[in-house]
Amino acid sequence: MVERIWQSMTPIKDVIRRVQSILVILTFCFSGTIVAMTVTPGEVLFKARPTSSKAAAAVAGISEITPLLHVQGHSKPALGGQIYKATLSPTASMPQVLRNLRSRPGILYAQPNHLFHTFQVPNDPRVTDQFHLDLISWPALRAVLPSKEKDVIVGIIDSGIDRDHEDLAAHVWTNSVELAGRPGVDDDRNGYVDDVYGWDFTDAPTLPGQGDYVDPDNDPSDESSHGTQ
Repeated sequence: MVERIWQSMTPIKDVIRRVQSILVILTFCFSGTIVAMTVTPGEVLFKARPTSSKAAAAVAGISEITPLLHVQGHSKPALGGQIYKATLSPTASMPQVLRNLRSRPGILYAQPNHLFHTFQVPNDPRVTDQFHLDLISWPALRAVLPSKEKDVIVGIIDSGIDRDHEDLAAHVWTNSVELAGRPGVDDDRNGYVDDVYGWDFTDAPTLPGQGDYVDPDNDPSDESSHGTQ
């Protein structure tokens, strides 16, 4: 009876074999990725448990231990305050040091200091002039963001925008209804007349000075050469 049931399950067995083959292929693919990944020579990263400290990593082969993320403030530790970088001695074996660290009860995990490379080269020849991109970690953020999201409209709150800038001129949103409408008329009936490229909402006539923050108008440009450029 058991043999008949097993024979009747032949199609299921074929499916199982195929799934196993797929799993093996996927395993090899991921294994290849891991093997190809490079690491920083002589460095190991580890995280101590909340009840432990870097002293829990006192194993042979480590010459120096430094916090990877410094603790800020006095009342509450910063996120990642228990993560450390261990520098190995010249004769130390990284696999052995990792095994020793992972065997310690006070260590949550230990791993090599992996190196990740940028797979996308900016096509902007002046990207090095834009220091603010590094300030907001844009290269790292760009690596995980979709690269072809052209339908997303971004609203900018700033003192103004340079619509003629080479990086912005072809990408500034345009109100097609007002562009094809009549001058001086609120064609799209949104309450703003001739808002073709946006709107300057600033209304502060009592502030000293002059420029785009004195009166609201349909020109979002910055008259003082500041803002988004």
